Amino acid sequence: MEYPRLKHLDDGIAMVVTDLHGEGEAYDHIRETFLNLYEQKKVNYLVLCGDLIHIRRDVPDESVRIMLDVIDLQAEFGDDVVIMLMGNHEMPHVYSTTLSKGNDEFTAPF
Repeated sequence: MEYPRLKHLDDGIAMVVTDLHGEGEAYDHIRETFLNLYEQKKVNYLVLCGDLIHIRRDVPDESVRIMLDVIDLQAEFGDDVVIMLMGNHEMPHVYSTTLSKGNDEFTAPF
């Protein structure tokens, strides 16, 4: 049975990243590292394991820029090379629910 959203990584090396939560500086470093390693053929995949969006209120939130850049990377390299998984912070935007922790509501600010 074929599953169109199932990705098989049968060989090669994957760079796996999770929980960036809108941290632009960390994302930029990871992006540059991936591009350099990919160009050197030292890595074959970038796997983003969700929670790229939503950040603490005390630092700039670059969630939207990060998501748009991931879309651009997938357009350039393909979604079989740049693989984005949905985390619990992305899920509320897909299913129109609210994500909050205590009195902090994360969904609307994004």
